[in-house]
Amino acid sequence: MKLETHDERHVEDTEVRAAAPMPFSRPTTTIPPDHHTATARVFIDGLSVLCTNRVRNDVEVGFIEHEHDPLELLIFKRSSCRPYKILRLVENDKALIEVYRTHSLGMGEFYTKGTPTDDEDCAHLVDLKTLHSGAMTPRPNGKSHMSAKLVLTNAKFYTAKLSSVHAKIYDRSGTKPDEIRPIGKILGADLTCDNKDTGVVVRATVYRQGALSVQLHEQLNKADGPFTISIGTQAKNNNDHMPMIYQVMTATGRFGVEYLGYEPRWKHCGLIGALREAELYLNGTPEADAVEEENRRSFETLEEALELNFKPMFDVTRWKMATQFACQTLPDGDGPLPNYP
Repeated sequence: MKLETHDERHVEDTEVRAAAPMPFSRPTTTIPPDHHTATARVFIDGLSVLCTNRVRNDVEVGFIEHEHDPLELLIFKRSSCRPYKILRLVENDKALIEVYRTHSLGMGEFYTKGTPTDDEDCAHLVDLKTLHSGAMTPRPNGKSHMSAKLVLTNAKFYTAKLSSVHAKIYDRSGTKPDEIRPIGKILGADLTCDNKDTGVVVRATVYRQGALSVQLHEQLNKADGPFTISIGTQAKNNNDHMPMIYQVMTATGRFGVEYLGYEPRWKHCGLIGALREAELYLNGTPEADAVEEENRRSFETLEEALELNFKPMFDVTRWKMATQFACQTLPDGDGPLPNYP
């Protein structure tokens, strides 16, 4: 069976885009995202490298491979906290994931005002190009250290969640400490269909033990939405994994991240239904949806909540998390991510 690739899906538009002027950097907007009009909201979590690909005119995210943190893709319909589509990679899997609107191409845009004035500004994300003064190049064998590559077209990008505590980005040689501040833990991308689009397509091609297969090909019709798509990993230890980025990219110096306190783990349902983190407890029954008012309640203590069969919407296990953020780069050229897998 011949599988359609990302390149083939764009072939009809190649000549048009090749003739258009290439942007000098990522396209930005000062208009905040309107989540209520989004057909699908994508949340990107875990240690990853983001770049804008000026040749393909899209945004690419490479997830750094780690044997204890397998990548997981979940699709939620409307306000449900239970996914109706699940894809989990296993050790040594490689995957190409594409998320795009049915009839719209383009890189999309990043919401930022330069200096962050609100929590959703992309300026909260760790900017590797700034840390390394722009000097970053891909390693020839870099893709062997990636578990998956995510390709997104025509989305609006923003910071979906900040760290609950302040963090320090530091040069591991100890010579160049960064400011202490909350950092972007989760990258958000809204895909909003217009009249030309019938919905959003989610396609995952997995390479397992040398065999190629389409593990997921789902069209999310805009009439059935909105949808939530969660893609990422969840680290489960106290180690600083940020230096693993340098297995994919080469640069002078090695940076790391240290949280100045304990950072609670994120739960998928915490971002569904525009819920605030203050609404910490959800009815413990399996059928409970977080968007329903009667299923949400605030308590003074965890013990009080558990007595009434309510569970925390956010895991109360106090992990000192070091990898739950999307790292972004802004390269001049094709970007650091090679054709993949």
